[in-house]
Amino acid sequence: MTAAAPSAPIRVLLVEDNPGDTRLILEMLREAGEGHFELERVERLEHAFERLEGSGADVVLLDLGLPDSQGIETFHRAHEPVIQHAIERKHSEGAASLTNRGSR
Repeated sequence: MTAAAPSAPIRVLLVEDNPGDTRLILEMLREAGEGHFELERVERLEHAFERLEGSGADVVLLDLGLPDSQGIETFHRAHEPVIQHAIERKHSEGAASLTNRGSR
């Protein structure tokens, strides 16, 4: 039996302004498996948008009570940019995959 190739950690973007809640989530991720998750935290929704425009994230954990957005409005504001980022990422991964196949 061959060992499975190590996979890259899941990149988690935590949008949370409360340090106590951040500690709890970090502890839960550690318990799920050391090295399985790479966590980055921002405290405002606008910072999350900026972060997603950069290197992105695999998962977004979103607090609905932030200094710059409250309640369901937070979800509505975040929904479209997060989905758009996911579509763009899958599109670029697919293009890279096709390019790599063509170079074999």
